[in-house]
Amino acid sequence: MFYESTIYINQRFTYNEAHKDLTRKSSVLKLFNDIALELIKKRYSNGRIDLAISESIIDVNRKGAIESNPIKRLNSHRLIEEFMLSANMCAANFLKEKKLFSVYRAHEPIAEDNIEKINSFLKLFGVKNQLKTVDHHELQNLLKSVEGSESETLLNYMILRTFTQAYYSVKPLGHWALAFGDYTHFTSPIRRISDLVVHREIKSILYKKETYNNNQLIEITQNASKQERIAQEAERAMKKLHLIRILKNFIGTTYHAIFTGFNNYGLFIKLVKNDIEGFVSLKSFSRESKMTAVGSFQVVIPKFSKTITLGQKLEVVLIKCDWENIQIEFEISKFNDE
Repeated sequence: MFYESTIYINQRFTYNEAHKDLTRKSSVLKLFNDIALELIKKRYSNGRIDLAISESIIDVNRKGAIESNPIKRLNSHRLIEEFMLSANMCAANFLKEKKLFSVYRAHEPIAEDNIEKINSFLKLFGVKNQLKTVDHHELQNLLKSVEGSESETLLNYMILRTFTQAYYSVKPLGHWALAFGDYTHFTSPIRRISDLVVHREIKSILYKKETYNNNQLIEITQNASKQERIAQEAERAMKKLHLIRILKNFIGTTYHAIFTGFNNYGLFIKLVKNDIEGFVSLKSFSRESKMTAVGSFQVVIPKFSKTITLGQKLEVVLIKCDWENIQIEFEISKFNDE
C-alpha cells in the first residue's frame, strides 16, 4: 500500500552505529536484520547473481607509500539494501497494476552468444564446469565452484563484462541480475530523476491527477539512461585522475600485475596489491605496432617471444601518468615464470 506521509526523525543512525548496534544482544535493529537475512536467502534461491568484486579506496599513507583500503560492506549496508530493493520492487508492482507506462529499471539477461566465450575462458583455467544456458542457478553454481580459487576474481570480472547494461524503460521488463520480474528506482528521489518521476507517478495515481503522458515518459527514460552513462564515465575519470595525482610521484617503480584484457592499442593490466588498473601500449612491445591476438583471451608479445593469457602474472614498470588522456601507462619488465 502506498500513501503520502511525513516522517519525523529524532535520532541519527549512521551505518557504523547501526553495525555496532547489530553486534549487541539488545540490538534495536535485530528484527529488521533478521528480515533482511531472510530476504537475502529468498532472493538468492530465486536466482540473484552476486559477483565477488570488491572496491578499494587508494591513497598515500604517512610514510609516502601507496595504500589500498578495501571498502567494507557492513551488515547495516546489507540491511538497508534489502529493504530498498523491496521498496523498489513494490513501487514497480504498484505502477504496473495501475497503468501501462511508467519509469522502470530494466536489465536484460546475458546474451546467449556469450556462453561459448565464458566456457572457453573456463577451459583456459581448468574449470570443469561449463555453462549450457544463462539460467540463474546454473551461473550461481559456476560462481560457487570457483570460490577461493586463483581464477575467481578474473572470472567474476569476465562475467561482469558479458552483462548487458541496465537502463530505464517505460515497460516493466524485469531485472535479470536481481532476478526480479518487476523493478524500478524509487528510494532516491533527491538525487535521481527516475526516482522523482516514480514518486510523482505514484502520487498522481493516489490523487487521480495527470502527470506525464507516454511520449514524455519515453523521453525521460531515454534521457535518464543517457545521462547515467555520462555520470558513470565522469566518475571513472575522476577516480583515474585521483590515481594519476598519486602515481606521478612513483614513475619508474616496478609492480606485480595481472593481464586482464586488450584492445587494438595495447594491454590492460591490474596491479596485484592495490587493484590499480593501467595500460601497456602496443608500441612498447611490438616494433610493427601490430597486435596478434590468439582467440579472445591470448595475445602474442613479440618483444618477449611469448603468448600470454588473461590472468598471466607480470612485472611492470610505471612509465607515464597522462593527465590529458587520463591514462596510467606501464611497460612490461618480465614475466613471473622467468
